[in-house]
Amino acid sequence: INFKNISFGYLKDKKILENTNLEILSGDKIGIVGDSGKGKSTIVNLISGLIKQSSGEIYVDNKKIDFEFVLNNLSLVPQTPFFANGSIKENLCFGIDTDKINLNKVNESLKIVELFNFVNEMDNKLDTIIGEKGASLSGGQLQRLGIARSLYSNPDILILDESTNALDKDTQKKIINNLFLNYANKTIIIISHDHNILSECNKIYKIENKKI
Repeated sequence: INFKNISFGYLKDKKILENTNLEILSGDKIGIVGDSGKGKSTIVNLISGLIKQSSGEIYVDNKKIDFEFVLNNLSLVPQTPFFANGSIKENLCFGIDTDKINLNKVNESLKIVELFNFVNEMDNKLDTIIGEKGASLSGGQLQRLGIARSLYSNPDILILDESTNALDKDTQKKIINNLFLNYANKTIIIISHDHNILSECNKIYKIENKKI
């Protein structure tokens, strides 16, 4: 992924990023840090195609990034993922027909986010209904379920945007270590204020003065 002279502002006369360049190699484990409001989420929203830069270009493998690439290769886990009033299995495999769900992949995803034992100790296991907006689960459990959902699709690029901040430090560390171990050949981008989480990243980028 390459940012070439990217500029962006939510207001025309106020840029968050200005002529910013960035390179992320395949398999990189990237941390992104910076003060609140300086553009951390803007960076990943640009990569994900949720917003469009005002100038410059974003390239993947020397081609301009497009919707098809994002759809097929990238998964973004926000701080507060969306959940429907359905079962754990339905929410983890969102949009997939029940008869096409791969339970082995479901269980592997749950193990990586340290939810496998918790789910299997429940009376209805994967068929447990989580309630409106996941009301029957804690914030940390919902964040882990959100990450598990992204893992089920096996993306080449995984972006975690403050998506473990409701977890205790030990659980956060376990999940990050599990991700890096099981997805060593994948590109993982993590936004976090916690340097303990980012300590395993091979590169850390700081956003400052509208630049990286």
